[in-house]
Amino acid sequence: MLNPNFVPAITEVSKVLKMNEFVAGVTILALGNGVSDYVISLVGIEGETRQIYTDCITESLFGCVFMSSFVIWVCPFANEPYYFLRDVGFVLFYVQYVDYCMEVNVGNVSILMALSIVCVYLIYIVVVIVDQYLLVRQKNDLRSRMMSRESTDDSNTQVSHFEKRNFSFAHYKSMWDITLNYEYQSPNKKLWKQLFAVLDTLDRDAFSKSSHILKMWALAKVIPLIALRLLIPPVNLKERWSKLLCSLQCVIIPSVITFGFTSWEVRIFGIPVVAVVIILCIPVALWAFHHSRTDAIPSWYKYMIFLNILSSTFVLYVTVREIVATVETLGLALHRSNSFVGSTFFTWGTGIVDLLTNMEMSRKGFPRMAFSACIGATSLSICASIGAPLLYKSIVSKTGSSETTEGSIGKNCTIILIVFLVVFIIYGVTTNFMMRRTAAIMGMTLYGLFVVFAVASEFDLLHAWGTDHSLERNRFQENYFD
Repeated sequence: MLNPNFVPAITEVSKVLKMNEFVAGVTILALGNGVSDYVISLVGIEGETRQIYTDCITESLFGCVFMSSFVIWVCPFANEPYYFLRDVGFVLFYVQYVDYCMEVNVGNVSILMALSIVCVYLIYIVVVIVDQYLLVRQKNDLRSRMMSRESTDDSNTQVSHFEKRNFSFAHYKSMWDITLNYEYQSPNKKLWKQLFAVLDTLDRDAFSKSSHILKMWALAKVIPLIALRLLIPPVNLKERWSKLLCSLQCVIIPSVITFGFTSWEVRIFGIPVVAVVIILCIPVALWAFHHSRTDAIPSWYKYMIFLNILSSTFVLYVTVREIVATVETLGLALHRSNSFVGSTFFTWGTGIVDLLTNMEMSRKGFPRMAFSACIGATSLSICASIGAPLLYKSIVSKTGSSETTEGSIGKNCTIILIVFLVVFIIYGVTTNFMMRRTAAIMGMTLYGLFVVFAVASEFDLLHAWGTDHSLERNRFQENYFD
C-alpha cells in the first residue's frame, strides 16, 4: 500500500508545481527516496568509526548503477538528450570533485573545501530550477503567440506536441468540487459506516481460498494495512473516501511523526512536545470535519497530498531502520569487516525501499522520473552524506578541518562509478538516447562485478587498490543509529 500511495502523491505534486518528469525526478522524488539515508547520516554525524565516504559511494553505486538499470529493464524509454547529459554529467563531475577533495587534503578536509562540496550541489539545484523556469516561460510565450494569431489546426497540433514533449503529465483535472445536489442532505450521513468500510482491509479473495497459508496471510495483513490507512491519506480515493478518517488523520499523522523523532520526555515549557502538537492539530481536525461531507470530496482535500508525502516518507524511514537493523545483525553474525558490511548488507537494506518505489513509478508510466530520481539521489546523497557531515565536523573541530578516509574499497568504488557513468554517456550518445534493455544488462553486469570484487577483497582473494588488508581487519564496531 505504501508505494501505490507515495507514487501518485509525487506525480500530483509535480502536476501542481508544473514540473516535467526530469525536474520532479532529480528534486522531489530524489529527496523522498533518500530521506532515510540522510537522516541516518545526520544521526551518526558524530561517529568517528563511520566510513561515510565508502558508505555513500557504495550506496550511489547501488542507486546510480543497479537501480537505474532495473528501471530501464522494467520499462525501456527514450530519454531527452539535454536532461540526460546534464544530470549524468553533473554526477560524473561531482564524484570526481569529491574524490579530488579527499585526495588533495589527504583526509583532512577544511571548512572551505567541505563548504564547496555542499555548494556545488546547491548550484546544480539552481540550474535545474532555472531550466524549469525557462521551459515554462517558453511554453507560455509560444501559447500566447499562437492565441494572438488565432491559431489554425496545424498550429494547435504543434502546441500539443510541444506540451507532450516537455510536460509528460496530463493537465490537472479537479475532482474536488461539491455540487449543489448535496446542499440539502446531511453532511454526516453514514459517517461511521464509511469509516469502517475504509478500514476493512481483509483480502476476502485470499481468505476464501482453501489454502490455510493464504488464509493466514490474509489475516496477517489486516493490522499493518489498517495502520497504513490511518497514517497515509490516499490520493486516488475511488471508493475509499471517509470524512471522519480524514479529520482524524489531521491529528494522528503529525502526532505519530513527532513521537517517532522525539519522545514523551521532550518538553516545551514543561509540556510534552507530542501533547503540544496534538493540541495544535485538534482545531485543524475540527475545521476539516466541519467543512467536509460524507457524500462528496471537499475542494481542500488536494492539499492532503503533501501530508501523504510526509507520512509516506516517515513510514519509509521506519521501514528502512528495521531492514538495516536486520542486515546489520546478519553482517555481525558473519564476522565481516566494516567496509564489506557497509558496501553490501547495509547498502542493500537502505536501498530496497527506494528500488521498490522507483520500480512502481516506472510501472505507472513514469520511467524518466524514476531514472532521474536514481541519478539525482546520487548527487543529493553525496551532498547530505559527505558534504554536510564533513562541514559540520570541520566547524566544530578545533583545527578547522575534519579527518576522514576513503576506506579500504572507497577508491575502487569511485573508479567503478566513474567508469559506469562514462560508459553510460557513450551508450546514450551512440543509441540516440534510447534506453533499451541492453543498457540495463550492462549496468547490472557492472554492479555484479563490483559485488564479486567486494567479496573477493573481503576474503583476501584480491587486493583493493592503494590499501593494506591488515588495516581493515577490525569488525563492524559502530551501530548506525546510536
